[in-house]
Amino acid sequence: CHLRLKNTAAGRKELQPPISTPLSSSSDCTDFSLDSSSGNLVNMAAKEDYKWVEEFVDKEAGRVKPGRVKDYLSELFKRRIAVLDGAMGTMIQGYKLGEEDFKGDKFKEHKSPLKGNNDLLCLTRPEIVSEIHEKYFRAGSDICETNTFNGTSIAQADYKLEHIVYELNKAAVAVARAAAVKVTKEEPHKPRLVAGAIGPTNKTLSMSPDVEDPSFRAVTWQEVVTAYKEQIKGLYDGGVDILMVETVFDTLNCKAALWAIDEYFEDDLEGKVERPPIIISGKNAGEGSYHLISQDLADSL
Repeated sequence: CHLRLKNTAAGRKELQPPISTPLSSSSDCTDFSLDSSSGNLVNMAAKEDYKWVEEFVDKEAGRVKPGRVKDYLSELFKRRIAVLDGAMGTMIQGYKLGEEDFKGDKFKEHKSPLKGNNDLLCLTRPEIVSEIHEKYFRAGSDICETNTFNGTSIAQADYKLEHIVYELNKAAVAVARAAAVKVTKEEPHKPRLVAGAIGPTNKTLSMSPDVEDPSFRAVTWQEVVTAYKEQIKGLYDGGVDILMVETVFDTLNCKAALWAIDEYFEDDLEGKVERPPIIISGKNAGEGSYHLISQDLADSL
C-alpha cells in the first residue's frame, strides 16, 4: 500500500487516496509506504537517502556493527543533526511508582527506603525503563542514554547499595539495548544507539560543602575516579555504543570521569580493545556562560 502526500498551494499537506503501485518522487509529492511490521508510514524518498547506512548496520543483530560506531557517528553528523533522548526521571514519575516497585522481590528485605532511586528500576522494573527507551526511539531519538545517572557507588551510598553498581550498570545497558534492537530491526535505515550515561555524582571536587572550611572536600579525587571506573566497567561489559559524561556541573568531576575512562581502557584493559566514542554533556546555569558552580565554559573547553 502506498500513499501520496501532496503539497498544496497553501503549504498544507493533503493525504491522497491509496494507490496500488509506488509513485516516483517529484517536487510536489512525497511517497509513503505502509510498513507491515510496524504499521507506520515510511517516507520512501527519505529512506533512499539512508542507503549509506547499510555498511554500518548488522540487520540481524539490530545494531550498528561493533567497532563501526565512531565511523557511523562521524558520517551521521556530516549529514544531519542527531537526536538525543529526553529526561528519564520525569517519564518515570508518570508511572506513579511506590516503594514496592523500587524494591521489587530483589530488595524487599533492604532496610533503607529505595523510592526515588530511579536507576534501580533497571533491576526491579526493567519493563518500565525499556518502555520509556522505546518511546523515545519511536519519537525519533537516534541515541538513548542508559538509566544510570546515579550509577556510581558515591551516589548509591545514599541508599546503601554501593555493592550493586556493576550489576546495575550492566543491566541498564541490556534494558536499553533491547529497545534499541527492537526499533532498529523495524527501521534498519535508522539504527538506534545506546549511550552509557555517566552522571556527575552528588559530590563536587571543586567546592567545600562546609562554609566554615573552604578546604574541606566530601570526597577525594581518587574516590571519584575509582567510582567512575566501576561504573564504566559495567557499562562497557554491558555493550554500550557510546560513553556519555553527562550533566557536567563541575569540570573537575568531569576530568575525573575522563581520567577513569583512560585508566580503565589503557591500564585495566591494557589498551587491547577500542574504547567507545565519548560524548560530554555540560550543564550551564541560566543565561550566563557558567556551570552551576560558576566555572567559565570557555575555560572548561
